Amino acid sequence: MTRTNAQIIRKVQRLVDDGWITGIRREQVPTRANAQAFEVDRKFNLVKVNPLATWTDGQVWKCIRDHDVPYNPLHAPCENLRKIRAAGGGSGFEKTECGLHK
Repeated sequence: MTRTNAQIIRKVQRLVDDGWITGIRREQVPTRANAQAFEVDRKFNLVKVNPLATWTDGQVWKCIRDHDVPYNPLHAPCENLRKIRAAGGGSGFEKTECGLHK
């Protein structure tokens, strides 16, 4: 059975009403290393869906290239950024999240 766009939108809307769909990936920073595909966020009383949790940087960029997804050039692959992430955010850098969801 093929789903129509309206059916998909209705299903996603129900999820959005009770949860968040995120772009969290395990390899982004050490604090996300244990991210699961589905998580319960008790602070906000909702379900977080992390469909990209197991994706690597390489998989993300392959998807972007294969599907011609527009992106901000500041997010382009950068060896220095990889080194900073691998070092846990950089020397003396304690911030690990964006701070939007306090």
